[in-house]
Amino acid sequence: MDHSESVQDYVITEDERLPFQYLVNDIIPRSPELAYLYGIIQYYGALDSQIDEYLIINLDSQDVPLAKVTAEMLNYVYSGAGIFGGTEFLTSLAAIDSMPAPFKDNPAMIISSINSLVSSTMMGYYSEWSGYGSTRLAQPNDRVLEYAPISWSQIGYPGPSLGYRALRQYEF
Repeated sequence: MDHSESVQDYVITEDERLPFQYLVNDIIPRSPELAYLYGIIQYYGALDSQIDEYLIINLDSQDVPLAKVTAEMLNYVYSGAGIFGGTEFLTSLAAIDSMPAPFKDNPAMIISSINSLVSSTMMGYYSEWSGYGSTRLAQPNDRVLEYAPISWSQIGYPGPSLGYRALRQYEF
């Protein structure tokens, strides 16, 4: 199977990728304290699972590619606020006239986009994304689950199955 044709049709520089790496690391960082208490499997975070790539690919799979402008918006938010949340973040939204379209002068869209990025980070981390390994950048029909994602082991998810035994009816 040739995976040279991938969904990586987007062109994004390493500098444009950095804000996505900062974001996913802020949302799901490595956890050495949990690793000490519960085992090394609890150490790994979103960067270890390439969730920044997951966000970029999903943003660029829209009708209008959004990864570049979202990277610009994230750079602005990080430089203005330094953190996501709190009064510093809200203060940084007060002067958004230099942001790229469609975020320029649109704080509601910025907040909505960041909320979506947070949700997408969580979905990507707890999905099969990182388990695709070397095929994760291939077209969706060409991806192969090469191993169980770290997050599945962290939460005890046994992986896909043709069916799990479950309660099928209630007694009244």
